[in-house]
Amino acid sequence: MFLWSLVGAEADEGSLLTLMRRACASADAWGGRLRHLVLGIAVAQADLAAAEREFLQALDGFRSLGERWGQALALDRWPAWPRSR
Repeated sequence: MFLWSLVGAEADEGSLLTLMRRACASADAWGGRLRHLVLGIAVAQADLAAAEREFLQALDGFRSLGERWGQALALDRWPAWPRSR
């Protein structure tokens, strides 16, 4: 989950995003959904459409697991979207 801390602060943004996208393919169901949420947060400043796709993937994934806390985390990001535009 905290993959960025493993590569260090000097890593470029492209490398970090590539690492996060690979992590989203995790076999761990809950962790994979959480990674979509974290990736959405990471790209929100640069690409709101991509962030929204990641947040929706996280939300749908948490719903499929019946995981309400994860759903709340994903839904919590939505009110920030219009303010960022």
